[in-house]
Amino acid sequence: MAESNQTAFHISHFIIVGFPGIQDLPSRIILFTIFLLLYTVTVLENIIFITIIKVDEKLHSPMYILIFNLAVLDLSLPSVTIPNMLQYLLTDYKAIEFSACILQMFLFRVLNVAEGFMLAVMAYDRYQAICNPLRYHAVMTDKCTIRLSACCWIIAAVTAVPSTYSILSTPLCGHNLIFNFFCDNVSIIALACANPKLLSVITLCLGLIGMVTVLFFVVFSYTKILLLVLSVAKSEELWKAFSTCASHLLVIAVYIFATAFVAIFSRLPGISKDAVIMAGVIQNILPPLVNPMIYCLKTKEIRTSIRRLAKEISTKYKGIKY
Repeated sequence: MAESNQTAFHISHFIIVGFPGIQDLPSRIILFTIFLLLYTVTVLENIIFITIIKVDEKLHSPMYILIFNLAVLDLSLPSVTIPNMLQYLLTDYKAIEFSACILQMFLFRVLNVAEGFMLAVMAYDRYQAICNPLRYHAVMTDKCTIRLSACCWIIAAVTAVPSTYSILSTPLCGHNLIFNFFCDNVSIIALACANPKLLSVITLCLGLIGMVTVLFFVVFSYTKILLLVLSVAKSEELWKAFSTCASHLLVIAVYIFATAFVAIFSRLPGISKDAVIMAGVIQNILPPLVNPMIYCLKTKEIRTSIRRLAKEISTKYKGIKY
């Protein structure tokens, strides 16, 4: 790989540098322990969530079908990157094949974009439930909800194709070091022979288009809901319905804050690479970690279902004779 920086060449694999300033084993073990704990909790939370919605027929409604899909995304998103990151922290083997790196980049982008569009669909569901309650069950049928969920995945996959194609068609020069814990567009674009700033701006613009689209649907839906609630402020039922949006609004806030924070923070002058990489890792794991907690705290039906399931398991366990 001792080629000139201006000469394009084929890269068979990349080296994941991770945190450039944290390479000593004791520090890596501490980070490994912290992220392993967070990832384990995230996986268990979302598996429990998926299981509860799957087995409890009372939760087989459009809103919970969407929450089910969100839990699948929250389970998948960190699983694309965190296991590899844990391996890099614990061992000195930090190579990843070119094809595996591109696949990881593609899947991460698809899942991240799909989560944004899923949140937009969930906002539309709340809009129909509160603003058009008499037509809600006619509009938001189970079949319609499943189709909307599928559209989120399809749109995310389609939008990830241009950025992935640009990476595959751009000559790479210089070295094969990725200053991150996983393969992402920005890290690979930095290796391009062409102007990396231009490609980075293009990637940022594509991401912003998706973010603006999600924000438009969310703001539109909740503006309509808020205007309706304020116009009939004496109706306790409407205020109660509006309160059911609290969990979804918190989930949206976490997603948008984490995404916007990393996008802005990583482009500030004078920020160390370690800080930027840490922000990216937190963005990867924070929403999937806190989303189940938010829904458990704010959604009575889910808390009731958890207690019911725990009681059934406890009863069956006590009935087993040894």
